[in-house]
Amino acid sequence: MTGCPAVGNSFDVLQTWREKSIDGAVRGVGLPIGHDLPKEAPEKLTSEFLQFFRKT
Repeated sequence: MTGCPAVGNSFDVLQTWREKSIDGAVRGVGLPIGHDLPKEAPEKLTSEFLQFFRKT
């Protein structure tokens, strides 16, 4: 699932970005929330950002 459930249920958003990237090294996670991530799930968003930047 990706950010917006309607989009995540219809498209594989991460795969779409992998196909557009040069090396396919796109990673991420969908969050089952709407468009206003900081207001709807601030703790989860912060956690995902920290995990992402630790791996970079």
